Amino acid sequence: MKSLFFKLLLLSGIPFGLIIGVLSLLKGDAHNIILNGIIAGLLFGTLVSYLLISLHTSLSRKVVTDSVNYDFGIIQTRRIEIPLAYEDAYSLCLQSLKTINRCSIRSQSPDEGTIKARAGINWKTWGDNVLIELVKGEGSTIVEISSRPSARSTLVDFGKNLDNVERIKRFLLTQQSGYFSSEPEISKGN
Repeated sequence: MKSLFFKLLLLSGIPFGLIIGVLSLLKGDAHNIILNGIIAGLLFGTLVSYLLISLHTSLSRKVVTDSVNYDFGIIQTRRIEIPLAYEDAYSLCLQSLKTINRCSIRSQSPDEGTIKARAGINWKTWGDNVLIELVKGEGSTIVEISSRPSARSTLVDFGKNLDNVERIKRFLLTQQSGYFSSEPEISKGN
């Protein structure tokens, strides 16, 4: 979090400090341009950094997750194993994308075991790239879900990518049991 704090401090403080410096110059206060710009930039950058990180952490903690390891990064990945045949797991993964608002499939390849999707813009991010990769196992399928902001310049996402992977994971773990209900019941002998 320290490196994120300093990135936000620099990205918000420097432009603000420069603006204050230019305004000081326009007022004819040339003696204090640097001092005014540096102090204003540091104060503004610190305030913005603290507020954004606090909001990001607070909203990320509200995402329902079964992990005790809190990772509040903007790139999230989960790996699960589901006891389904590859084809059933792939179909279920396609359905799971409906749990994310304004999510559309960009490409899918059952042969390669990949599904690429894009979640739409909202107040938290400029959109997210979701990737689901499947690997055949013996009697099960391993699914890796990852979500990252589509804008590479994103520093905080307020828990949006964490929410994306957790929604898909929860859907897969709860819906997998529906595939077993179609199996014939074994009758007990007398």
